[in-house]
Amino acid sequence: MSSEHDPSLRDIDTQHHASIAEVHGSVKREKSEPTTSQAPVTGGVLLAGAIVLMISAGYLGTTSGGFRNDNVYSMTGGYMPAPPPGGGEGAGAEEELTPEVWLAKGKKVYNNCMACHQANGQGLPPQFPPLAGSEWVTNSTERLAMIILKAVQGPLMVKGQQYNQLMAYNGEQNLSDKEIAQVMSYIRNEWGNSGSFVTPGMVAHAREKYADRKEPWVAADLEAVAIDAMLPGPEVDLADPATFEAFNQ
Repeated sequence: MSSEHDPSLRDIDTQHHASIAEVHGSVKREKSEPTTSQAPVTGGVLLAGAIVLMISAGYLGTTSGGFRNDNVYSMTGGYMPAPPPGGGEGAGAEEELTPEVWLAKGKKVYNNCMACHQANGQGLPPQFPPLAGSEWVTNSTERLAMIILKAVQGPLMVKGQQYNQLMAYNGEQNLSDKEIAQVMSYIRNEWGNSGSFVTPGMVAHAREKYADRKEPWVAADLEAVAIDAMLPGPEVDLADPATFEAFNQ
């Protein structure tokens, strides 16, 4: 007999389908994807955050949060760097100038010459001549400035020995007037040498006088200058510190 003609059978079918629907619904609920429990951000929270950012930006803009350049090393920061040597304030301060300081600076410049002429000033014969006891160093300051500014090409007699090398270093292109004056003073008073000090003004005179010279000197060029020819400028009295003002030119 078909359920279409028997009402009791239709009720049983209806109840059966309802049970199946409930079971499927229960299963679907158990396997459903989890949902977030976060609530949307309200306008009040956004407004409060914007106010905090504006206040913070204003504070940093006016005070830099205590990290200004002029405040990093202040006493309030708990650290104060030691002053530079010489007691000056700042990197540009001049240290006290003495003959010892001037010669020490010349010794540093001499590092450019040491490979050939050696730390002891004895050179490397027969390739590179000595500076200790050299007539080209202790006599004419004009000759010496010529050599350092433009270099020299051998043959050149030094202390009775001939040297044929080309001087490798050109001071005109690599050193300032002050640096040349310092190294000239140093080599004229080191390794037993004894000579007058040289000032930047003296070197500036030689640089201008021989500015048109493009080639290294040869012996004949140097010998054309008197062996006692000195660069013009005030003599430096090592016993009178006031005369050292000429070294700051």
